[in-house]
Amino acid sequence: MGRGKRLFTLKETLEAFLSKHKDLEYRIKSQEAVNVWGTIVDAYVKGHTVCALVKDGILFVNADSAPLANELALRENELRDKLNKKLETPVIQRIVFRSGFVKKIKKRIKKIEIKNKNISLKTLNQIDETVRLIQDDELKFIVRKFLISSAMRNLKGEGGGG
Repeated sequence: MGRGKRLFTLKETLEAFLSKHKDLEYRIKSQEAVNVWGTIVDAYVKGHTVCALVKDGILFVNADSAPLANELALRENELRDKLNKKLETPVIQRIVFRSGFVKKIKKRIKKIEIKNKNISLKTLNQIDETVRLIQDDELKFIVRKFLISSAMRNLKGEGGGG
């Protein structure tokens, strides 16, 4: 009681946690890079590419044709700079463009989306509406992921009879 207690905002708490766990911050930013890919390219490129993963600062992007992969490789520096600017951190040092596997990957993504359809569209809309108010993109990403996993746990608890 005698100690001066100060309440911390969620953002302050998360920032303190992330400053102690730099690798976690990098992994979050890496995942965010995968999610942001579609916002830095035009609709055609977005429709014909899949951003696969980030490993050791290298973003792997699959294109559905070799000519498109080649064209994007010529624009690598421009795309990398746009991506890092959007992330507000130089997470991506290099982008590797590969051709093929886009249809397979998109099917796998749809299966994952269908798996998460257990959460009602109404709940997803409520979550999106809630995080829309958060200004910080990183915090928005973390809170959205947390709320979705919370909703999934609640569903499992209700369905499991207990």
